[in-house]
Amino acid sequence: MTGRWMSGRWLSGRWLAALCLGLALSLAGAGAALADTTVSFYSHGWGVGTNGFLYFPHAFVVIRRTSPDGAAKQEAYGYTAASTTDITVLMHPSRGVVEEPNGTYRKHATLHFTVTLTDAQYQALEARVAWWGAATSPLYNLDGHNCISFVADLASSIGLQVPDAGGRDPARFLEGVKRLNGERLMAAAGAPVTAPAQ
Repeated sequence: MTGRWMSGRWLSGRWLAALCLGLALSLAGAGAALADTTVSFYSHGWGVGTNGFLYFPHAFVVIRRTSPDGAAKQEAYGYTAASTTDITVLMHPSRGVVEEPNGTYRKHATLHFTVTLTDAQYQALEARVAWWGAATSPLYNLDGHNCISFVADLASSIGLQVPDAGGRDPARFLEGVKRLNGERLMAAAGAPVTAPAQ
């Protein structure tokens, strides 16, 4: 009797331990899928810096990601001509680069909207950023493959509707994205919109 009880208690203990381990793994897995991630879309207008540098209209994104353990990560990406001092980039296709706008530049930019992402959407966004930054990416073209088409592609990759990306006015384009996705943007009363699942 005692032996059976001890054996049963031992088996129950093993079962309970397995249950607890499974629950812990499930919670850990759920936590990994609950990273808090947003992407914000910005534009910057014409301007002249303190050193006389001329700023052209530009569009870029800022991604903020907080893991379940509280670790925060911030990334910012824009697409531009590799050489911004060579005037020929205004007339001919040239090599393009994905670069991070500095903090001062970002402070003087206009935030148009912020989108909350799932982990899968974040990965899709990162994949598109990598594609644009690859050596095999098409050449920068002021009228066809520029900062506007860059943010348009990123917006599409997370399921947002986008207007025609032609033109040279990033602010107008991003306001167009905002209008097309207005119901989702306004439904949260100012809170970040959740991009549709893909």
